[in-house]
Amino acid sequence: MIFSFRDWLIRTKLHSKTPTGDLTRDIFFDETSPGVANPFAAWREHLKRSPENVLEVFDEAWRAYRKSVKRTEANRVQGFATPEAATAPIERR
Repeated sequence: MIFSFRDWLIRTKLHSKTPTGDLTRDIFFDETSPGVANPFAAWREHLKRSPENVLEVFDEAWRAYRKSVKRTEANRVQGFATPEAATAPIERR
């Protein structure tokens, strides 16, 4: 399953003690954050009034998110149901 950027952040970074974790907590409590599935432009627009370092953190988080999405899509194409299945040891019979 591919999550929206917001959902991915919350699932993976909410408890992180990093700038990305700070951004995630801000987004988690922000009732005006974009609700569209994966709108890079909408997020940039939403955050444009933030300090510059917030946009840098967002760009870094977005790159990690896109990498995660690509990995999930590749796993699906290869027949793996989940990212965990892709890294699970293969059982030999």
